[in-house]
Amino acid sequence: MQYRDKGNLMNATNKNALSTMKCIIDDYLSGKYNREDTVDILLYSVDLDVIHCPNPEFMVTDCYYTIKHLTEAGHETTDFELVYFRDCISGVRTYDLDEKMELTRKYFNGTITG
Repeated sequence: MQYRDKGNLMNATNKNALSTMKCIIDDYLSGKYNREDTVDILLYSVDLDVIHCPNPEFMVTDCYYTIKHLTEAGHETTDFELVYFRDCISGVRTYDLDEKMELTRKYFNGTITG
């Protein structure tokens, strides 16, 4: 599968990080792990060098912080956002920050459902 961020193909390190995060998202959405366990698994499973490297892939960092904020009081990530990333990583849709933000706004306004 070819992951794309703003039309650019990703290198193997970023693909690996996304694959790991997809597994984490799948396990969370299937009920295998709760929010706290999911964040712990993320912190121990994803190489932070990928997240904090010069010129990181935005999709990778956005996905990482979306999962990481599952437990952030007052700013918790929604399952809807995780489904969006799962769809992007699976190739169902192409990651686009503007689209993600627009869909998330619609979700919070109740004009679409998860």
